[in-house]
Amino acid sequence: MGNCLDNLKPDGTECDDFDVCTDQELCVNGVCVGDPIPDAPLVEGLGGRNLLVTPQPPASAAPVALHLTSPTWTCVDKYINFDGTLGDFPMTQLPNLWGTVLVRGVELYPSAKFIPSIYEVRAECGIYVSPPGSDATWVWGDLDNDGDADFMDIGLIVDEWRFQQSAVNPEVIFDLYPCPGDNRLDFRDIAADTDAFRGLPYPCPEPCP
Repeated sequence: MGNCLDNLKPDGTECDDFDVCTDQELCVNGVCVGDPIPDAPLVEGLGGRNLLVTPQPPASAAPVALHLTSPTWTCVDKYINFDGTLGDFPMTQLPNLWGTVLVRGVELYPSAKFIPSIYEVRAECGIYVSPPGSDATWVWGDLDNDGDADFMDIGLIVDEWRFQQSAVNPEVIFDLYPCPGDNRLDFRDIAADTDAFRGLPYPCPEPCP
C-alpha cells in the first residue's frame, strides 16, 4: 500500500488513496488511482407519486447522498432526506443504512397515459457521482400499473378499503386524496380514483409552475 512514489512503485501496484469513496486503488504514473464506489441506485416507481430508491452496492463502505432530478420536470433538483421527504441539502449515510427508502413529495408527479414522468437518482460520495438510476411514476389512478386508470383500479381500491388485504401499505398506492395525501384510505380516495377513471386530471399542482 502506501504512496506510489515510495521506491518508485511500478504501475499496477496496489496502493491506498485514503478516499472512502474509492476502491481497487492502483499506482498509475506515480499516482494512486481508485475506482469510484457508488453505482447507479435502483429506482422503482410506486404509485402516482412515490419512488422506491435503493443505493448500490448495498454493503458499500462509501457513504452517499441521493440526488433526485427529472428530465421530464427540469425544475426538480432535490436531495432525498433520511425519512424519504425531499430537501435542498444532501444527507449522507451508508447504503445499508439507507436500505430501500420510500421517496415522496410534491415534486413527484404522476405519469400521463402517453407521457411518462421520469425521475433520476444519482448517488454522490465526495467528488464522485454515480450514473443515474431512473424510473417513471405510475399513471394517476392506475393502481395495478397497467398503463391506464380503468374499472379494474376502482375494484382494487374498493376491495382494499373493505378488506385491507393489500401487500403494500394503502397510503403508498391507494392514498389519492388530498394533495399530497393524508396517509389514510377512505371513501375520498375511492372518489378520486373514480375521477381518474372518468378522465379528470391530476388535482395537485405541477412541480414546475
